[in-house]
Amino acid sequence: MGLSDVLWERARSFPKIRIGVGAGVDVNSVVKSIEALRGVADFTIVSNRGLSCDFCKVLVCDCPEEVLVDLLWSGEVDACVRGSLGARSVLECLRKRFSVSELLRVSILEFDSRPLLVAPVGVDEGFSFEEKVRLVEAGVRLCGELGFPVKRVGLVSCGRLEDVGRCEYVDESIAELELLKHKLIEKFSGLEVAHWGIVVEEAVKSSDLLVFWNGVLGNLFVRCLALLCGVRSFGAPIMGIEKVFVDTFRGRGGFIDALLLAKALALARLSK
Repeated sequence: MGLSDVLWERARSFPKIRIGVGAGVDVNSVVKSIEALRGVADFTIVSNRGLSCDFCKVLVCDCPEEVLVDLLWSGEVDACVRGSLGARSVLECLRKRFSVSELLRVSILEFDSRPLLVAPVGVDEGFSFEEKVRLVEAGVRLCGELGFPVKRVGLVSCGRLEDVGRCEYVDESIAELELLKHKLIEKFSGLEVAHWGIVVEEAVKSSDLLVFWNGVLGNLFVRCLALLCGVRSFGAPIMGIEKVFVDTFRGRGGFIDALLLAKALALARLSK
């Protein structure tokens, strides 16, 4: 049973929760996704565009990013999905409202019928050694909430391990991830950690969580798989706050999987 099957089963088996969804440029894809999930949750669309919907609540406002984040912060909804709102404004609102400097996004894909976590995935994330350690902690915690334990972590740098000496940029990435490998082995007992260099095609087969040297590389990897190769993407939960917020790609064309993930995480946290 794949991750999508598990999330669908949980969505049908448990009572409704409240989910806020942002609608920016592509309003129709948000509306269609919610319509496909009638009865799964009580949805609220937040948008700055005029729209009508007879099967969920709609809030039309000048600053939907702020309103969406405020709904989550105040407890008026149990979870939020960015939907088709712009990333920069939403993330800035989250940092400000929840008083955090790190969002710690961890992307979830379904690769070869199994969950695959990827971090960092924000273009401004994962540039420090310490943040990469915290991202691994976040990924382990996220999988625990979903019931899929992380057993294998694969580290991906910018060259093969034997490429040391060819380029300072490559050397720096290899050296740092070698240090990270030893740090993670020391910190997480029972966790298999391997540094694959740049050989991502092998790393993806043997890892539950892939950690890239920085968020630019991770973002490119997820975009290639999800937007070019058709790999199923469930979005990227923000693990730097206690409440459930799932980040998404605007160009994905649908948000059903992200909405199902938001519900599953909200149920897991509400049951604690």
